[in-house]
Amino acid sequence: LKSNVEREKLNGFLSGLVVLDLDKMAAVLAGNIEAELISKGQEIASEDIMIAAIVIKKDEVLLTRNKKHFERIKGLKMECY
Repeated sequence: LKSNVEREKLNGFLSGLVVLDLDKMAAVLAGNIEAELISKGQEIASEDIMIAAIVIKKDEVLLTRNKKHFERIKGLKMECY
């Protein structure tokens, strides 16, 4: 970062974020989601599948601009911007 002001802004933003872990239950769900998508010929990036599984397991809403990928995943609540 170019300045201390920018660094402080970034730290302020990041301090308000909650990081959700990929636990065993979410990992199993991710595997099931990926298998289902592959069987339908609708593969998407494994990273996106893991994100979706975490969000579903935590009963949260995903904020994304990538509606095209995530709308293929059953049970995922999302908001697009």
